[in-house]
Amino acid sequence: MKHLLLKVDRYYSDKFETFGPEPKGVDWKNQEHQLKRFNVLMDIGISSGDSVLDVGCGYGAFYDYMVKKGLKVDYVGVEMVASMVEYAKQRFKNANFLHADFLTLEFPEGFDYVLASGTYHVKLDVGEKEWWEKVVKPSIEKMWQLCRKGIAFNMMSPFVDYRYDRLFYPEISEVMDFVSRFTRKFTFRHDYGLFEFTVYLWRD
Repeated sequence: MKHLLLKVDRYYSDKFETFGPEPKGVDWKNQEHQLKRFNVLMDIGISSGDSVLDVGCGYGAFYDYMVKKGLKVDYVGVEMVASMVEYAKQRFKNANFLHADFLTLEFPEGFDYVLASGTYHVKLDVGEKEWWEKVVKPSIEKMWQLCRKGIAFNMMSPFVDYRYDRLFYPEISEVMDFVSRFTRKFTFRHDYGLFEFTVYLWRD
């Protein structure tokens, strides 16, 4: 599986080197869309005092967003791009940032909420089925295993006018079938104006 992520690692490393710690540095269009995405993820129910694991945390933008919202959370971010982790560690001293592959990293304990924003979007030349089976599904399953309250993640919507070869567009019905194996308490949101959808899963 690791070989599938090497090109993705380089892709994001190049983006960050070119644009730095801003939305384009993690391949987002602009800050407006980034903040809208964060607002939607927060609707999973995060509040002060919660512990949060951010899978594919980039340069720490979501942690920065929560701090500016006045939330005090026990935050851990996992990111495979070394330069992003180095930046985040230098800037955010009250959070824990790990340079690692989420799927191979062991955690001594769980978290209230586990999130992934944009983590599954870019597959580059990896086939859709291979990306889904070897990267996305095992990652979501591990997120669920680690959560105490719930998980939230976003994915590209298949309902678009144009598709980019580098991006992953899952079938919503397939995602729904997969997450329904974990819990009956789930919600899909496709109502916030971006070409993506967000999934929430909650523990009973």
